[in-house]
Amino acid sequence: MQRWARHRPGLAVTICTLLVFYSYHVIADLAGLLPGDKGFKRSVNCVVPLAILNAFVWQWWLQRTRGAAWTLYAWATGEVLLLTTVIYSGDGARSGLIPAMFVLVAASSLRCRALLVGYVTILTMLSYGFLWVHTALVRHQAVGALTGIPVLLAFALIGVVQFIALNYSSASFEATGEGLPRKISRGL
Repeated sequence: MQRWARHRPGLAVTICTLLVFYSYHVIADLAGLLPGDKGFKRSVNCVVPLAILNAFVWQWWLQRTRGAAWTLYAWATGEVLLLTTVIYSGDGARSGLIPAMFVLVAASSLRCRALLVGYVTILTMLSYGFLWVHTALVRHQAVGALTGIPVLLAFALIGVVQFIALNYSSASFEATGEGLPRKISRGL
């Protein structure tokens, strides 16, 4: 995994994150900890393979386009939309999967493009905002401001931290196909 992460960090993190969250989903379902909502379970079982396919397709396209920036933006957009779909089909803004959105913001820094981090941060904030409004107005389930606002602030702060950190780096290792330098990849 470490070798794979060195050459394709975005793909490696995407697949690992999906495996971790899906494993949790399967274990929680088998233990009877998930609500009996078959629509949510069906959504997860459909979206996870789509998310894996999304990652492989965009990784392939990234190499084919020699690191074209728009490819990274399309990839990130697909990830956010797929995750939002799963959360929407479940408990909305009250979902235990909201932390996965934080992972998307943090992982966007692996593509070494500060503007991409800003884009993913804004996209996740908009997605969460949509889920928050939908949960409150359509589902009539309370998600108070004391819950929603700190979540939005946390997205913004994680994005700012990643953005600042990336301003100290100058090249997108994944986009250039060179992988991460050996010294950095050992820390992954």
